Amino acid sequence: MGNDLYIIGNGFDIHHGLKSRYSDYRRWLKGYRQTLYRHIKLFYGSPNYVWWRDFEEHLADIRFDKYLPFLLSLTPTEQRARLIEYSKEYGVRALPLLQNNPPSEGYSSSELAELICFEIRIMLDEISASFRDWVNDFDPPSTNKMVNCPQSAYYISFNYTDVLETLYLIPKNQICHIHGACYLWTDLVFGHGKEKSALINNLFAFINKRNKRPPKDIIRLMEEIVDNISNQLLAYKKGVKNLINKKLDNNKAIASVDTIYIFGLSFSTIDQPYLEHIINRLEGEKVKWFVSIYELNNPDKCKADKERVEVFFKSNKVQHYQFVDLEQMSEQYHRVQ
Repeated sequence: MGNDLYIIGNGFDIHHGLKSRYSDYRRWLKGYRQTLYRHIKLFYGSPNYVWWRDFEEHLADIRFDKYLPFLLSLTPTEQRARLIEYSKEYGVRALPLLQNNPPSEGYSSSELAELICFEIRIMLDEISASFRDWVNDFDPPSTNKMVNCPQSAYYISFNYTDVLETLYLIPKNQICHIHGACYLWTDLVFGHGKEKSALINNLFAFINKRNKRPPKDIIRLMEEIVDNISNQLLAYKKGVKNLINKKLDNNKAIASVDTIYIFGLSFSTIDQPYLEHIINRLEGEKVKWFVSIYELNNPDKCKADKERVEVFFKSNKVQHYQFVDLEQMSEQYHRVQ
């Protein structure tokens, strides 16, 4: 194995023609999981394009200021009917509470809380299941977009796809799928980066923002559900430290590299701990870094991406780096072939 390390992000798959943006996931949901799409709109307040761009991080941002007034506007019979319908559509066994008609005075605060938690759990479970189905629906990657990815190098991939294995014929034992891969049938790791205290504050924030003095019934409901819901959402927190310990700590391939290529990684705050760990593992400070930037030849469009990388490298004392363009690299690759 050579001394080159390749770190692969979603931009690499997008470069190869895969519809792997979260905006593509949104379109896929609208076409193939319409009930789930409506459910997401209900709980997240009809999110816009910007929201979908950071879908994972926004999983924790349930809009109770939108959902609770809607729920409380329904009669108990309507509340029961819609949850029974959801249960049937998702193939989930309905709660015992839904087996009988609601009491004449309506559901109590604790019963409504149980129903809300049930509905949110269904939605989150279905998002997880649909995620794998969506990735498995991707078209094959384009051979016209290939770049130089030697079989002798080691790869850390943040993607769930097998582009490296099928298109570049990289041996499986030279790839670390940090968040899992569909073809391995491992759990796919995705989600937000918020701790429980932040989740609880966030759940109340939308209510307080919309209503300076929230109605007592909404406050009572929030107090009933907030701990349960925050625990459910916590299950969708990326355990970055655990992943680093499990997949990178004892990885001998990292310490011996002298050149690192980063293709299609956004350098988001949730990506950075992995990169910081790699930097701390490197032997010596003269490792050369090559980082792909989308539309590198368009200064206005790539300015923010370049600045984000530069700030990160400066704070981690990385001096030897260069920006590259995947499109140009692809053209060079095909000229040589």
